[in-house]
Amino acid sequence: MDGDHSIKRRLINYIARKLYQLSLRSADRVFFQNPDDQQLFMDQGILSKHTPSTVVNGSGVDIDDYPFTPLPSQSPLRFLLIARLIADKGIREYAQAATLIKEKHPEVEFDLVGHIDTNPNAIRPAELQHWVSQGIINHHGYQTDVRPAIANSHVYVLPS
Repeated sequence: MDGDHSIKRRLINYIARKLYQLSLRSADRVFFQNPDDQQLFMDQGILSKHTPSTVVNGSGVDIDDYPFTPLPSQSPLRFLLIARLIADKGIREYAQAATLIKEKHPEVEFDLVGHIDTNPNAIRPAELQHWVSQGIINHHGYQTDVRPAIANSHVYVLPS
């Protein structure tokens, strides 16, 4: 079964690379949000050496919308991960870490904000429901404003 998944994933990656190459072939310039993606596209030959590319500076979050807030005074310790619910974001690793920590510290809370994704590598709803029903993860779904969830957490976990 794992072999089938591996072949399928390689095929999807190959098709994605070819589609990127085709779509970028006539681009005047390509913009990236980080230098790692820019380098990946160059290393894999997706981006022609003749196509100019730029890493944009400052895309993302306006930090004025997220002022400093003190850590929550209430117990228990609360972790938070905000991400698309796909394996590539480390959701399974987060649930695994939560499981291990809760064995020794059952009072610790693990919050997850994000919705089930249509990505082929998405976390299955049954898998998420298992974590929730076992008390491993508190799933809060999609949030239009994540600031209250962030303010209520002690530790913010970055998606991988």
